[in-house]
Amino acid sequence: MSEPNVYLFYCELEPFAETQHIPLILNEKDQQRYLGFKGKVRKQQFFMGRWLVKQALLELLGLPLTHEYELFEHRYWQVQQHSINISITHSGQYVAVALALFPCALGLDIEQHKTRSFAELVVDFATTTEQNMLINHPEQTKRFYQLWTAKEAYFKATQLSFSLVSQQNMVDCLVQNEGNISAHYFQTIELDNPNYSGCLISAQPFILKPCRLVFDNLPS
Repeated sequence: MSEPNVYLFYCELEPFAETQHIPLILNEKDQQRYLGFKGKVRKQQFFMGRWLVKQALLELLGLPLTHEYELFEHRYWQVQQHSINISITHSGQYVAVALALFPCALGLDIEQHKTRSFAELVVDFATTTEQNMLINHPEQTKRFYQLWTAKEAYFKATQLSFSLVSQQNMVDCLVQNEGNISAHYFQTIELDNPNYSGCLISAQPFILKPCRLVFDNLPS
């Protein structure tokens, strides 16, 4: 039996030749979505998220970057005989994707740290216990984003409503880097930049395999 590896591929945003590379990386449905985005950065994030999935599958399964695919429910990447569980996220200058080759619901979130009114925001998504811990914590910014990304990742993995996710006590995510919550497993994600926080949540126990990529492999 193979190990329950979950692969984390991430990279920084880079420019690309739009007219040349879009048809080679994106399927028709995603090309239409891409054209619907107004901002340049949002287009980069969308395109590079798909490129990351394809680059990961090139390295893991030997699939060509130009392979045809279908994406169902934003988390099932269907290609040939494979149905692969994925979760894509982006924030600031980073794009990341979590990928499992075994049946496993995944949720991944990264967030760039920004100055906010944490005491006001935390009321909208945290339990009373979580709020009290955050408000009095000496590293408030770091812990806020640690909890925020955990809640977002849990939302993606479980497909529960925002209201139910808000009520889920995830205080363990503030005091340890990995563990389990309500039959799910979490691990804090660290990128190369300390101004980002992240969390990966899985429905199954997993071994995290992180891999930083450079955006330099595009079909011509």
